[in-house]
Amino acid sequence: MKKYLLFILAFLCLSFPAQAAEGIDVNIRGNGTEITVSGTAASDSKVSVFVSKTVKAAEYKDVVFADEVICDKAGDFSVVFNMPDKFMQDYDATGSYTVNIASEGFEKKSEPLEYVSLKNQNNLLKTLNEKKTSAEIKTLLLADVNENSFKSMGINIEGYRKYTTLQSDIAEIIFKSKPYDAISEFQTKYNDAFATALINNSTSVSELSAELKSGGYISFVVDGTDISKDTNTFNFVLDYILKHKKYNNISEVKKAMKDGVVVCELKNANKASLTNVVKKYAEYMGIKANAKFSAYANNATMQIIVNEQTILSLPQGGADSISVFVDKFIAQLETYKVPSAGGAGSGSGGGAGSSGGIMAGSQPSWKLPNGSNSPAGGMESGVQPSETVTTSLFSDMENFEWAKEAVEYLYKEGIVHGMGDSKFSPQDNVTREQFTKMIVEFSGLKGDTDFAFDDVLPDTWYYDYIKTAYSTGIISGISDNLFGTGNSMTREDAVVVIARCMNIIGIDANDEREYSVFFDENEIADYAKNSVEVLYKKGIINGMDEGIFAPKAMVTRAQAAKMIYELCKVRRK
Repeated sequence: MKKYLLFILAFLCLSFPAQAAEGIDVNIRGNGTEITVSGTAASDSKVSVFVSKTVKAAEYKDVVFADEVICDKAGDFSVVFNMPDKFMQDYDATGSYTVNIASEGFEKKSEPLEYVSLKNQNNLLKTLNEKKTSAEIKTLLLADVNENSFKSMGINIEGYRKYTTLQSDIAEIIFKSKPYDAISEFQTKYNDAFATALINNSTSVSELSAELKSGGYISFVVDGTDISKDTNTFNFVLDYILKHKKYNNISEVKKAMKDGVVVCELKNANKASLTNVVKKYAEYMGIKANAKFSAYANNATMQIIVNEQTILSLPQGGADSISVFVDKFIAQLETYKVPSAGGAGSGSGGGAGSSGGIMAGSQPSWKLPNGSNSPAGGMESGVQPSETVTTSLFSDMENFEWAKEAVEYLYKEGIVHGMGDSKFSPQDNVTREQFTKMIVEFSGLKGDTDFAFDDVLPDTWYYDYIKTAYSTGIISGISDNLFGTGNSMTREDAVVVIARCMNIIGIDANDEREYSVFFDENEIADYAKNSVEVLYKKGIINGMDEGIFAPKAMVTRAQAAKMIYELCKVRRK
């Protein structure tokens, strides 16, 4: 008490310039026994606060709190304290208090605080739980005798009285949410009810935004991000929410809020980001469980789908319902067939650099080999592509007509094999060891250089293939001691491996067609750009629809077969 009296004496003796600024902006709110005093003064300024029982003007008794706080850079301050009820169970702190605030350069400010003890708050909560109808709840909320009690409970009763058209709706939601075991639970349900009713009866985004922000009725955090901090996103989401009312509870409101965020991101995405947006929310939208989405999700095929009419129609056609988008997207997935482009690729996958063990600066030199690594019989020996393939060897190539001839030809030549049960698994990503086998079988190269990869053991089927490829310089490991078995090949890494093979066995790099720059050219790693251009000019790769190469995408088994088949054609010429 002595400390409080000294603080008050210092507070009363504070002198301020005659040209004092406007008064301090102050907000006082209760939460059970907890009282928060917040406001705005000057940046980095000191604010003094003390709270006392009110006797009459300028007369203080029973000081319950005194402290000083420093404003932040914006001039905002906040102090929190508990009324004596918190610490003295038999003490009834109900009564009138004065909150005194002072800061240099501002007029002193005194604000009233009508507090109702925690015991009385809980008694009111019990009474509320006993009401039999929503009309009785409405009457309880509007009763003047309960005003201070609700304020002490942290209820914005002024807001309730202000919005007469919302009172019955709010009371109905509160009634349906009974019983309440604690004041904090009632606070939450009241705010939820107020927000739901306010949204259901609002028509203006600007008015709704102002009321929701000032009242603190609802959180705007979605997936860890406060969307209210981005005006454009916030207004879009509120507009989306208003278009899809009416809501029965706050859960439906929050679902609409999340839907609005997803639709907003879809509408604002460009070609480069659409795929990532779809993948980001695939599980939430219910798309991830779709069988075709699962097959294409890590495949550049997705890049084609998301850039077609389904998604692009969102910003242009005004389809702003998440369910509308999902229905259209699923329908397109179900009817989509992989394009018949040579080496047609896969969507975004893997990071920048070389997951295939390709290092920057390792471009093929395009010098004819010295013959030491050439396959027996010279360049014209080895496999030669036939004109047509009429026999169906695998049962799972129905949707891969563009790759069927390549797969069956390479199978007959021993360059590729099936995966058992008469299946080729064309949609599966090709692994580093599988692709190495294909390129070694194609080239006919031999090599005996020792290597020490911890993940390549002598008794594995791929040991000799990797040994040959490593010895001849076609491919390296992903680190000094790991080859990366089981890892998928990216499109840009596969292209570099093929280019190296062409260089080693003596296939020239003369242009056969003009290079067409890909839409995602800047995403191709520097070490792969020359190889991409060479293989495109030779007709070994074509890229994707929409002019996309998808360098970081994973190569499927069907795509790998198609590329090597086209390589066979080039070798034949």
